[in-house]
Amino acid sequence: MSTVAEKTVAEQVQEEHAASQFVMPTLLQGETVLWYRYGTKSALLPELAIALKINKRSIRIKTLVGERILEGCRHLNDPRLQQGPDLREDGAWDFGPNNLLIKRLTAEVAELKARLDMKPSDAKAAPTPIKRS
Repeated sequence: MSTVAEKTVAEQVQEEHAASQFVMPTLLQGETVLWYRYGTKSALLPELAIALKINKRSIRIKTLVGERILEGCRHLNDPRLQQGPDLREDGAWDFGPNNLLIKRLTAEVAELKARLDMKPSDAKAAPTPIKRS
């Protein structure tokens, strides 16, 4: 019986360590995010919201529908959301479609800049062209 208890304690320690190491993704005040009411990708579709304030581990948002203000929204991948329903009380957020587009375009611009900075002798090692979808 003690082996099961030790394993449970070990699992709890491992989960706590993973939760303490989590770093919330970078987000800017005013960005549009997707808000998940129950803190998970549940059957309900997410709502659009605006990030009003960025904290170390959570954000304050204002939903566009109903204009609710929620103080402690954690990122959808935050392990602490799994530790109890009280931590999912304000739902969870994830990046919206505009954020994903901006990240993709930023990566493309960085790749193009890198190509421009290449020496002519590096031309043989040039990356393959960017494919547009």
